[in-house]
Amino acid sequence: MQRAYKAKGIGSIVVGDENYGEGSSREHAAMEPRHLGVRVILVKSFARIHETNLKKQGMLGLTFANKDDYNKIQEDDTFDLTDLTSMAPDRQLTIVLNHKNGTKDTIKVNHTYNKGQIEWFKAGSALNQIGAKAAGKKSAPKAKKKATKKKAVKKVKKAKSKKAAKKPAKKAKKKSRR
Repeated sequence: MQRAYKAKGIGSIVVGDENYGEGSSREHAAMEPRHLGVRVILVKSFARIHETNLKKQGMLGLTFANKDDYNKIQEDDTFDLTDLTSMAPDRQLTIVLNHKNGTKDTIKVNHTYNKGQIEWFKAGSALNQIGAKAAGKKSAPKAKKKATKKKAVKKVKKAKSKKAAKKPAKKAKKKSRR
């Protein structure tokens, strides 16, 4: 089902209970939902390292402000994160649960993202953000590095040619002493 959502460009949310992400292969547990188009993980609590792995993958890891709100979610609900564009450290987010029968519930959720981690989320992952920063610095500093590399290559070549010249001379001395 998730692959069908991904093919149609429909993002999804995973709703979980306590200690979500517990166990081995935690990095893959964060990469796979991202690969399948999951955008949000909403749980009662996260396993120790898993939440950080989700952040690095550009996923939005959220916990219920009131754990009893978990029981308000119905199988065919759709979710609206109404204040996601104003996400900031230490500020709760609001989710509207749109039930299939036309009723709605509004819940508050928590996150632990700092300013830098929010940037990871906006960029799609920590790696995307690092790549974007590196792409923005592609001007004069790279030209200097290339020149330095060329000089280093020339020095290495000169050093090799001096050593190469010394080796035959030593061999010649050894032969003449015998």
